[in-house]
Amino acid sequence: MINCYAEVRNVQVKPNDTVEIKLVVDVDELSGQNEELMKLVGREVNTSLESNQISYREKVDPETREPVLKYMVHKDGTVAMYSQEKLDLELEELPAEERSSVINKSEIDEYILACEGVAMTIPGGIFEGKEVLQKLSEGEDIMDLAKFYGTPVKEMQDTLDEYRKFVAAKAKAWQDWKNNSEQTTENDNQATLEFELARRIKQRNGKLVPGIEEYLDYRDINKIPTNIGIVRFQNWIIKNEVDFSYYLDYLNLMRDLNIAIDSENIIMPKNLVIAHDNAVKLLYQMKNEVEEQQYKVRFEKIKDLEKMIDNYAFIVPKKASDLLTEGKALSHCVGGSNYIKQHIEGKTTIIFVRDKQDLEKSFYTLEYKNGQIYQLRGKHNCDPTKDVQEAANKWAKLLKSKTKVLQHS
Repeated sequence: MINCYAEVRNVQVKPNDTVEIKLVVDVDELSGQNEELMKLVGREVNTSLESNQISYREKVDPETREPVLKYMVHKDGTVAMYSQEKLDLELEELPAEERSSVINKSEIDEYILACEGVAMTIPGGIFEGKEVLQKLSEGEDIMDLAKFYGTPVKEMQDTLDEYRKFVAAKAKAWQDWKNNSEQTTENDNQATLEFELARRIKQRNGKLVPGIEEYLDYRDINKIPTNIGIVRFQNWIIKNEVDFSYYLDYLNLMRDLNIAIDSENIIMPKNLVIAHDNAVKLLYQMKNEVEEQQYKVRFEKIKDLEKMIDNYAFIVPKKASDLLTEGKALSHCVGGSNYIKQHIEGKTTIIFVRDKQDLEKSFYTLEYKNGQIYQLRGKHNCDPTKDVQEAANKWAKLLKSKTKVLQHS
């Protein structure tokens, strides 16, 4: 199951009586679920779409376009109506004009959990909105909560949304106050960070070069090689607009390659991107050579798994890098470093399934694990045809007596 927030970018009715829904998801939202998502391509899935925003109406002054109902936030974060006496007079002749505003549910919930405490009555029982949202934030399931309070899940969701809508304007005022407070704190913190940066640069017998604070903070100074002048290094950073985390990755590559970081052309390459890319290629080449040597031992143990069954050939990869080629040809993830590593180590076994009339063309990829076919996928992770699956089952049946050969070999 994949859980993430997505933006509904487009909805289009197709001629074949289907509706195409385009969802856009931030990469960070998937948090390692990419591989699982790829497995769902071409498959039927159950899905439930729910808006992550609350829309609410507020009365506005037709002249100023400002909300008639205003809120002020005290220093302790509590929210109160603004100028209650004045507000009572205004409420007597509220303008008819309204506007719609939206706010994220997560922002409302943050406000409620920090400040609000309102009891809500629902069919079959009473629950406190803050209490329920607190339990949801701690990972409790809404179905279990609905059962506990004796109400249908849909009614609980609707009631919570009505609760959110009721406090939405106050939540908006609180969020604005919180963001402004954070900005003020951030400005104060920035001054402290720049002071500490200058102090640590001075410890390296240098002075702060104006503009370096955009590229470094004080914690980075001790990571800079000592075989270079700190002022010269700052000027190089600024001139080349160097991303320091990218530079640290470059230094780590040098260490992995056992290259001494003691000369100016290594510490401050003329073109960091080219130097970084060359180091990556060299390290990959070295790593690939090591993997291929390791795989030679593994290949000798599993090469007899190759079989011709019906119209298909079951082929053992000759080189570890063949998995990378297979993954690219079929647009699936078998070429990933994790699959290659596990195949070399014997934690899983990858077999190429070919049409025996065209042994060089990628067709299907089989993963054999724990004495059974773990998965069998074609281009873009498509499912196998019936005859391919039957041939694979026959192949697996022949191997039952050789399971020990496949594992930990």
